[in-house]
Amino acid sequence: MPDVSVSDRLTLVKKITTKENLIAINFGSKDAKKGLTSLRPLIDTVDILFLNRYELGDLLGVDGAKLVLTKNMWKELELKETTMLVVTDSKNGSNVYTHADTYYQPAIEVKKSNRCDWCWRCIYSSLFT
Repeated sequence: MPDVSVSDRLTLVKKITTKENLIAINFGSKDAKKGLTSLRPLIDTVDILFLNRYELGDLLGVDGAKLVLTKNMWKELELKETTMLVVTDSKNGSNVYTHADTYYQPAIEVKKSNRCDWCWRCIYSSLFT
């Protein structure tokens, strides 16, 4: 939703926020390039923030390839104490950061098949369009 203003997205998030709902956001590269200051109002509302290595770098204004993901990136973003940060790193796996801990998950090797790589789009399309 990079073409929707941060204030409009914030309005939507506030409407759907309840004690029963977790709010998760996965910013894309267009959003991340806006920088942390621009997205801070939205980031402060989420329970789980998903980014890949390069989106995190863009958000922080640094080269994502040079990030040391063993370091707790939660602290770099100065997230609220209850927010979880998930950073994916392609074949290198992913990391989950909280205010106190860092968890690493290695990537799972996917065997090639004859099936279409776009199957999830077909399923989504058939269910929601």
